[in-house]
Amino acid sequence: MSHVRSLVVLIFSVCFLSFFPLILFAWGALGHQLVAQIAYEHLTPSAVVRVNQLADNLMKGNAAAANFIKIATWADDLRSNDVTAFNGWHFINQPFSPDGQPLPQVDYENVVWAILQSEKTLASPHSTEDQKAMFLGFLVHFVGDIHQPLHVSTRVTKQFPSGDMGGNDFLIQSPIAANLHMLWDHMLGLYNDSALDLRTMASQIEADYPMQSFGSQVQDMDPMDWATEGLAIAKTFVYNGVQFGAPVSQQYMTAGQKIAEQRVALAGYRLACVLNQILQ
Repeated sequence: MSHVRSLVVLIFSVCFLSFFPLILFAWGALGHQLVAQIAYEHLTPSAVVRVNQLADNLMKGNAAAANFIKIATWADDLRSNDVTAFNGWHFINQPFSPDGQPLPQVDYENVVWAILQSEKTLASPHSTEDQKAMFLGFLVHFVGDIHQPLHVSTRVTKQFPSGDMGGNDFLIQSPIAANLHMLWDHMLGLYNDSALDLRTMASQIEADYPMQSFGSQVQDMDPMDWATEGLAIAKTFVYNGVQFGAPVSQQYMTAGQKIAEQRVALAGYRLACVLNQILQ
């Protein structure tokens, strides 16, 4: 995995030295597609057939995007097209306060709720094929979202008594992000389809973080537990080592990328377990 990290760092450097406009920031694209790719490699044969059928159904009229890996970004594509009804499904703002501030309530319809609804829809014999296709798209994406620590936390302080919106209001100095949430969305690096091979990168992440290294965590199918894990990471690492309005150190970035890779690997393994169970 070390040479992949080196490649990512190289792409970062080339991008900002040359202001190359075609490379995209992406936990959004890269992170979600890596989760899907890792999951796909661990699906049973019958689950592979079924997810391919549903992906084709979801992307009717767009054959180039009709595969399980590419539908991983479909839920974000909705937002890009001004479909906002599902915006609250991408996160859960679990509040914590380092200075003893009162904590706001958590919204009921959140990413934990959305994952459970997606699973129920996929498993129900009463759901239509169109409904199952749509909720497969949601499930693949939201399992990725819930493993990003700043999609499951919000820091409550005197400065931000209602929370910092999962780090969106926590400003930083970085060439790749204006705030902490954006930094973590980009923690896996810059993604250029022509420069990085998704399967290769997924395989190397799996080699660094094999399924067995997570022990019983992989079989934990409770999305609330997943969100609790992310909150713990936010408390112990994400908000530590950075200061509001200050530059982000390379040491923080290096450690953060390792955590991001680990979370992506675990998300992929868990997604495979969920789909194998539902689509058996």
